[in-house]
Amino acid sequence: MDFPGITPLLADMPSAANADEVSMIAILGFMLAGLGLFFTGLNLISVHLKQMTGRRLQEVFSKFAGRPILTGWCGFVLGGVTQSDAAVAFLSMNLLRNRLVNLRQAMILMAWSSVGTSLLVFFTTFSLDTIVCYLLGVAGIMYAVEGNWRLRPLAGLTFGLGLIFFGLILIEDHAGQMQQFAWFTNLLTDAQGHYFAGFCVGAFLTLLTQSSSAVSVVAIVLVGKNILQPAETLMIIYGTNFGSAIGLWALAFKERGVAKRLAMFEVVFNIVASAVLVPLFYIELWLNPGMGEGHFQIPLVLGLMVKFGIPLKQQMAVAYLLFNLVGALIVIPLFGKLTQWLEKRYPEDAAEAAGRTQFLYPRATRDPVSCLSLIVDEQDRLLQRLGEYFCDLPEPSKRTAAVSKVYESGEALAKEIDPYLHDLIEAPLPRGES
Repeated sequence: MDFPGITPLLADMPSAANADEVSMIAILGFMLAGLGLFFTGLNLISVHLKQMTGRRLQEVFSKFAGRPILTGWCGFVLGGVTQSDAAVAFLSMNLLRNRLVNLRQAMILMAWSSVGTSLLVFFTTFSLDTIVCYLLGVAGIMYAVEGNWRLRPLAGLTFGLGLIFFGLILIEDHAGQMQQFAWFTNLLTDAQGHYFAGFCVGAFLTLLTQSSSAVSVVAIVLVGKNILQPAETLMIIYGTNFGSAIGLWALAFKERGVAKRLAMFEVVFNIVASAVLVPLFYIELWLNPGMGEGHFQIPLVLGLMVKFGIPLKQQMAVAYLLFNLVGALIVIPLFGKLTQWLEKRYPEDAAEAAGRTQFLYPRATRDPVSCLSLIVDEQDRLLQRLGEYFCDLPEPSKRTAAVSKVYESGEALAKEIDPYLHDLIEAPLPRGES
C-alpha cells in the first residue's frame, strides 16, 4: 500500500550497503581529521621551538657543553619536546656554526635526542584523554592572546603537543571500527608476513613526515586495535628510524663542512642500529617459525617482551626506545674515531670559514664598547671581500661558481653579525661612552 508523501521518502532511504558506505566514510573522516591535527601539532612545535632557540638560548646550552652527562640530558629533553631529529639537527648545527659547542659535544646532543623522541611514543600508550582536554583548553586560550609576550612561543608549543595527543585519540577511537568491513580484514590478512614491506613503508612515511616518532606512534595506535600485527609493527618502527637517516642525508646533500659532519653522524647512528636490529629480527624469526602467531621458543627481542608480560602497545614503545638506545650505546664509545673520520671525510672549505665570525665570540655583548669594535672588524672583512666579485677567471662557469661562493659566505657572515647588533641596540652603554 502506498502512502502519499511517505513512500517517496522510504525510496530515498539508503540501503544497508549504502549505510555501511556512509559509516566507512565517517570513520575515515575522523581518522583523517586525527592525522591532520597530529601533524599540525608537530608543525606548531617545530615553528615555536625555532622561535625559542635564539642566540641567548644557544648560549645556555653551551654552558652544559663541557659536561657530557648534562649535554646528553639536554639532548634527551630536546628530542622529547621536538619529536624530530631534523629540528634538533637544526639547533645543533647552529650551535656548531657559532662555535658554542665542538663536534663531539654536538654529536652527544644528537645521539641522546634520538633517545628522547621515545617519550611521546611512551606517553601515547597510556590513556590521557582528560589531561589532553585540559592541556588543549589552557594552552589554546593562552596561545590565542595576541601580542609578542614572552610565553607565547611556549604556549604555542604546548598547544601543539595537545593537538598531537588529541589527533591520536581520534585515530584510536575510530581505527578499530574499520575491522567491520570484510575488504579491510582481507587486506590485513594478505599483508601478514610481509615484514620487509613494513620496513619500507615505515621508511617512506618518515621521509614524507620528517618524524620517525610520528609514524611509529600511529603504527602503535593501530597495533593496539589489532589492525597491525606486532611483528609487522616492529619492522615498521625499525623502518621509520632508517627513513630518518635517509631524510637527513638528503637534507644535508648540499651542505659542507661542520653541518655535513653532524648530519652524517646521525645517518651513521641510525644505520648502525638498523644493521644490528633488523638482522636480529630475522634471526628471531628463523629461530621461532611461529613468531607471527606469538609463539616463541628462543626469544630475542619481541619474544623477551612477550615473556616478561609487557602490554602490547608498551612492547612497541620499548622497541622504539631500544632502537635508539642500541645506536647510542654503540656509537658513543666510538666518538673519538668518528670525529676524526668525519673531519677528514668532510673538511671545512675556505668559503665556509669566511662565512663565520673571527673576532666576535658568544658572550661579546657583555662588554658593549669592545663588542662594537669587534663588529667593525667583522664588517671590514665583508668590505675586503667585495673585490672578489670581480675575479678574472677565463671560464664563465668557474667565475659564476666563485662569485656564488663569495656571496654565500658574505651573507652567512652578515647573518652571524646581526644578532650582536640587535643585542647592542637594547644594551645600555656605560657612562661616558653613550
